[in-house]
Amino acid sequence: MILLIVAVALVAGTFYAARHKLARDATAFAPADDALPERAEQPDSGDGLAFEGWNRFTSNPFSLTAGAHRMTYAFPDAVRVEVEVCAAGDQTAVWQSGHTGSGAAAFSVPAGTYTVRVKPSRRDHHWEIEFTAEG
Repeated sequence: MILLIVAVALVAGTFYAARHKLARDATAFAPADDALPERAEQPDSGDGLAFEGWNRFTSNPFSLTAGAHRMTYAFPDAVRVEVEVCAAGDQTAVWQSGHTGSGAAAFSVPAGTYTVRVKPSRRDHHWEIEFTAEG
C-alpha cells in the first residue's frame, strides 16, 4: 500500500514539474505579439492611413482632423478583431469596434493625435485597416 502511495506521489510530482516547465518555456521563448513584424504605411493616394499585420499591433502616433472618418477593414472571417483609437499617450479608447470579415465602420473624433491598437482574438491571422476622412 505504501509503495502505491509513493508511486502515485512520484507520478503526480513529475506531471506537475513537466506542466510547470512547459508553461514557463512557452512564456520565455514565445515572441511578444508586438515583436513580430508589422507594417504601417501611408497609402500612395495620400487620402488615408493604412495599417496591416498578423498579430496585436499598436501604431505610432498619427494626426486625425476633426469630424467623420471611415475605417475600412479586411479581417479573417473566423477571427474577431478589435480596433481601438486612443488619444496619443492615453490608454482610454475614444472609439472602438470589433469585426470579422470585410467592411467599413464610421466614427467621429475631435482633431488630435491618436494611436490605434489592433487586437485579433487569435494569433497569426492577417488583417488590414485603412482610415480615411469623410466628406
